[in-house]
Amino acid sequence: MMKLIFGTMVWLLACLQIRAQQILFRNYSVKDGLCSNTIWNIEQDEQGYMWFGTKNGLNRFNGYEFTTYQFKKEDKHSIGNNFIHAICQFDNKTFWIGTEGGIYVLNLENEKFSHLPIVGNDLVFDILRDRNGVMWVASGKSGIYSYDPIKNKTIQYRAEPGVQNRLSQNQVRTLAQDDSGRIWIGTFGEGIDVLDPSTHVFRHFKNGNAADDLNSNRIMKIYKDLKGN
Repeated sequence: MMKLIFGTMVWLLACLQIRAQQILFRNYSVKDGLCSNTIWNIEQDEQGYMWFGTKNGLNRFNGYEFTTYQFKKEDKHSIGNNFIHAICQFDNKTFWIGTEGGIYVLNLENEKFSHLPIVGNDLVFDILRDRNGVMWVASGKSGIYSYDPIKNKTIQYRAEPGVQNRLSQNQVRTLAQDDSGRIWIGTFGEGIDVLDPSTHVFRHFKNGNAADDLNSNRIMKIYKDLKGN
């Protein structure tokens, strides 16, 4: 009898543990206020708001409802392109939004957008704010850019055939910074480049036959975990 009771208790505890580990999902769609069901980017800002870049505009979510930002022909202060690939908080008042028509800066105080001419109208896949406050931009055709707001200085890094110590490819999909301050650059066809901003020297990693080579040269996303990997 004691064995039966003990076995029953173990089973109940196991069931409770499994139930406690269940992950509950809540689905949000255009019915709830999203601009589109196709989401290209998700970010959380310093205030805790969630931002969503879609193929039909930008959304901000406060936990209850969505705010929508879309191109409006009659409004010169609206965002100029609805294809949103990148969202990056510049400071407490402004965000850089990467679109298929360049970068637009959102001023949260008046909710107005202005076009930033750093990359012109080139497609922007990713925007990174590094630990020194420098903004890095990954473009679709013209490589990467760094912008130092303190010095008001922009540097462009491009691929140049036959030239050493250059970017491997001008189509860059993703950016990340490691604990040493280096910028990891994911290209769409030429693997990963690692740039030391202090020396402007590149290292290159590509797909090959070795066991520790990349699986593919098409890099869609680079992410640094809490351990620095």
